[in-house]
Amino acid sequence: KVKFAATRAMQVVDPQAHDLVLQGLTAINGRTGGDFEAARKNFERALALEPNYAAAHAGLARAWFDLTQVSTLSLADALPKVRTEAGKALALDPDNVDALIALAHADMVEGHTAQAEARSEHALRLDPSNAVAHLDYAFILPPRQALAENLKSVQLDPQKATAQIN
Repeated sequence: KVKFAATRAMQVVDPQAHDLVLQGLTAINGRTGGDFEAARKNFERALALEPNYAAAHAGLARAWFDLTQVSTLSLADALPKVRTEAGKALALDPDNVDALIALAHADMVEGHTAQAEARSEHALRLDPSNAVAHLDYAFILPPRQALAENLKSVQLDPQKATAQIN
């Protein structure tokens, strides 16, 4: 069975801004501090060209969160930025899965497990083929359910090494 994710009109954006978002997403998947910093800069440059680009706001939210994992940026400093950027993305596109995932991350580290779970489930309803959403949802769940989500993530994207070792 095939489920089409884009069933509504897509936002028209500056092609250079879109290219910067794609570069940011590529960098963020590199999974190192330098890559996350490069991603952050690309998303910010995209927003300078296209301030109402939901994907750029969502990517920037993710980059801010990921930087806390590999740099000296504290969660206390990053989480307000994560929430602000994800909120902007959702204001522009209420179905932005990446923004929902970023907010679920923030909720999870702040101890709002029920809210993190609800956001993750919403993201998965919108995009059931999103490997990152499955992987991140697994961190919230009890071990047996987490294993099932990890396996879904690996099936959707075999390159998800973190899912394979969980």
